[in-house]
Amino acid sequence: MYLSRSDNTPINLAFRFYNPTPTPLYMQRTFLPFAFFLSTLLPLAAQPQPAAVEPPHIEVTGRAEIQVVPDEIHISIELRERGSGKDKVSVDKQEVELKDAVKALGIDGANLTLSDAMADLVPKKFRDDDVIARKGYMLKVADAEMVRKVFLELDRLQIEDAFIHHVSHSKEVQMRREQRIKAIKAAKEKADYLLEAIGEKAGAATEVREVADADFRGNVQTRQLYANELSVGYVGSDYQELGVGFSRITISAEVYVKFGIAAR
Repeated sequence: MYLSRSDNTPINLAFRFYNPTPTPLYMQRTFLPFAFFLSTLLPLAAQPQPAAVEPPHIEVTGRAEIQVVPDEIHISIELRERGSGKDKVSVDKQEVELKDAVKALGIDGANLTLSDAMADLVPKKFRDDDVIARKGYMLKVADAEMVRKVFLELDRLQIEDAFIHHVSHSKEVQMRREQRIKAIKAAKEKADYLLEAIGEKAGAATEVREVADADFRGNVQTRQLYANELSVGYVGSDYQELGVGFSRITISAEVYVKFGIAAR
């Protein structure tokens, strides 16, 4: 671009643009190989990687169970006020009578525990007062004969709301532990004879877990016992009827194990 003075002498207004800090030569020499290296890696990263090959193994389960007669029978007892006015029998009075009856049967007082205590509202047209109290107890006894005696006493005391809540065994934890040990041994035995059939041998266990099994109490359906009944019926695949008394309960365990196959 040119301008002229008054004397027509041209003035040069051309500008030159330049980088005051040019890129050092060593950086130019480093960047180009690095860019080329990245361009070769990106296609490789986009390719799917092959799945890891799992070493040869065998997966088996072992199960063990035992049937035992329950030695802990839990009886649910509910005390309610009955009658009204002068004929009303309070829960407190029934509670004292129940504790005396339990003691007279030779049952440890610690086996009678309070499960709940509450009050229900009742319409006034049926009662002079509108509140009726009730208490719930759980009584633990050892056998069917004692169950029969308890229900005889409850009948004598005119306590009608009672039933077998559930049954258990005092050594259940120990028995379940023993069944777990038998179950995992059964799994090892199964793996051994299966692999032996094809000329292989089991290696070390790489995974062990217990298969979830419903607690036997969840499968028990009980019916109400009355004072003149000794036999208690249970419905469920885990029960075998014994006729008089209680059915056996099944304590079981199942274990899953993954074994590697030993190298030849």
